[in-house]
Amino acid sequence: MSRLALLAIPAAVAFSSTPESMVTVKGITTDCDGSQCFNRLHPSIPMAAMAEPDQATSDYKNTSCTSCNFDFERNTKHIRTLHQLAGPVGIAGAVAGDKIAITILDIEAKTQGWNHAAPDLGMLSDMVTAGTFNWWMPKGPNPAKPDCWVSELFPDVEIPYNPFPGIVTVLPNMEIVQREREITVLEAGGTAQAAGSGTMGLTGDFPSERHVCGEGGSDPENCLRTIAPDRITVGNTLVIECFVDGCGIGIGDVHGAQGDGEVSITAIEMEALVKVKVKLIKPDDPMYHLPSPTTLGASLNPLHSSPFVSFHGFGDKPEPIPDFAGEANFPWPIQQHITFGEVMNNMTFVADNLEMSGRNALIKCIKFLHDVLDYSFNQGLILASVAVDLRIAQVVDKPQASMEAYLPLDIFTGEAKVKMMAAVGM
Repeated sequence: MSRLALLAIPAAVAFSSTPESMVTVKGITTDCDGSQCFNRLHPSIPMAAMAEPDQATSDYKNTSCTSCNFDFERNTKHIRTLHQLAGPVGIAGAVAGDKIAITILDIEAKTQGWNHAAPDLGMLSDMVTAGTFNWWMPKGPNPAKPDCWVSELFPDVEIPYNPFPGIVTVLPNMEIVQREREITVLEAGGTAQAAGSGTMGLTGDFPSERHVCGEGGSDPENCLRTIAPDRITVGNTLVIECFVDGCGIGIGDVHGAQGDGEVSITAIEMEALVKVKVKLIKPDDPMYHLPSPTTLGASLNPLHSSPFVSFHGFGDKPEPIPDFAGEANFPWPIQQHITFGEVMNNMTFVADNLEMSGRNALIKCIKFLHDVLDYSFNQGLILASVAVDLRIAQVVDKPQASMEAYLPLDIFTGEAKVKMMAAVGM
C-alpha cells in the first residue's frame, strides 16, 4: 500500500498541491527559537506540522543579509546553529519501519548565496589557516531561477544554477542516537565535528550532546545528516526508511550549486523554496525492496558537455604542500592518521584510501588555479567547493586507489577564460 503526501517548504522544502491546502511551517531564526524549524536530530523533537495525503507544507529558512559584507567573523558568528531544517513534518499514516519516497518538484532561490573556507573544516581542514567568506549573487532575468552565480571575489567566473537540498533527513530513533559516533572518534585522536549544543531545536529532556545525531555526525547511513549529492535535485526521488511514527521529515541546507565533495564544507548556501511530494511506502509495496537511502532519477549525465581539465590524485603521503598555503605545521600523513593505524606510519602511501587520493587531486587543482589565475589558497578551495567534482578514477589497481578533481572550464569568462584555455592548450 502506498499513499501520497505533499509538503511545501520555502527555503527548505515544499509539497505542491493546491494553495488552499498548504500547511505553513516557518523557520525564521538562526537558532530555531520560536519558529517551526530544527537543527539537531532526536526522537524527542515534536512535529512542527502533520501532512495528510495531498496536503502541502511550507517552511521558510531566513539566511538573507541586509549588508553583504565579506567579514568572516561577523558572517560566521552563529555557524554552530546551522543548518536549520524545515520541519519536522510528520506524514499521516507513517509508522516506524515504513519507507517514504521524497521527490523534488521545484526549487526557487529566495536570496543571494554564500560559501566560505575555515580552519578545521572541510577536506583540507588542516591546511586552512584563516577564514574567508564569500557572497554569490544571482545573475539572469529571473532571480528565483538565475542563469548562474557571480561573485566579486571571482571576476570572470559564472557558476551555473544547479540547486538541490543538501540535507534531506528523518528523525532517528533512540537506538541510532545512542550509537558511538563523533565524540568517540575525537577521543581516539581522529577528526570529527560534534553536534555542539545538545538542546538546540529540542523540546523536552535531553541526555547529552554525545547522544545527538546532528550536524557534523558520522552516521549518515541512517540519520542522513548531510548527503549533499547534487543528484537529489528537481525530478529525482530519495527513498528513506522511517525510524519513528510519522517519520519526521526535515529538509534544508539548500545549495544553489556544488562541486561533488563540497570540499571547503560549504556549497553555494541559499534561502530557497523547495517543493516536494512524498509517497508513503508500506511493506507490501514493490518499492519497499529499495534499501535506505536510495536515489532514483530519469537520467544521469555525469560529465559536463564543456571542455575540462581533470587532476589525478593517488594515495601518496603527502603530496608537496603549495608554498602559498602558508601552513607550517602540516601533519603527516594527514589529520585523520589515527584511523589508518600505526602500521601506516612508515609507509610512503596510504593503501586503498580514496580520502588521501582525493586530497592530492584537490591540492593539484588549487595549485593550478593559483599558478594560472593567482588565486589564494582559500580562493581556490572556495571555488572548488562549488564547481569542482571529486570522482573515483579507479579502485582496482591495488593498493593505489585513485581520484580525480574535475574542473569544468566553461565557468570562466573574459580574461580568466583566455588564461585557462592557454594553460590547458585549447
